[in-house]
Amino acid sequence: MSRRSNNGQQEIRLYDNAVERDRLENLGELYGVINSIECLEKVFAGDYITKEEYQRECLKLLAQYKLMLRDTNIEGFIRKYRINCPLAMARIKEGKPVTINDGGSTALRIAQVTELFITFLDLLRLNTRDIDALYPTLSDLHDTINAMTTLPIDSEPKVKVAKWYTELSKMNASDTVSEEMAREMTFQLDNAYNDLKKILKS
Repeated sequence: MSRRSNNGQQEIRLYDNAVERDRLENLGELYGVINSIECLEKVFAGDYITKEEYQRECLKLLAQYKLMLRDTNIEGFIRKYRINCPLAMARIKEGKPVTINDGGSTALRIAQVTELFITFLDLLRLNTRDIDALYPTLSDLHDTINAMTTLPIDSEPKVKVAKWYTELSKMNASDTVSEEMAREMTFQLDNAYNDLKKILKS
């Protein structure tokens, strides 16, 4: 992962391909979110921000954490990079701001929606075309994303999921989606998933 530059100095490359680059970028963002949660907890404990400010920022950061985590082993990540973040880890494990007692429902729904988006898109990309194989996951995604009261009803993720839920609801269990329909559905829902990530990061 190193090479010689034109002036003879050795250049160190952290990645060899786009997949490795994306993984490292994601780990960098995850590192930043964990540190942000740690700082937020300290600031709130010091009474430097209001309860409302803390709660809003904490929910946003926990949502970002859920989106970035994916297959990362968080304990191993913390040990490997020697991150000192006891307050952040306590908040992450609880899954909600210290100021609310809702059973962590917001963070849980975000995790569920993320998982369902990924699962459904994977089904489409694996050439699953039968309605009886696609509909259950899309139905779960539709119900779960609509339960996210923090996400506006007219937001792009909710609108696109509702559109394709309605389309598939009109079809019989024995039907199959066409390649053209599957391609358009993949395109729109992939964009909807990316929009969701942007909304939660904003």
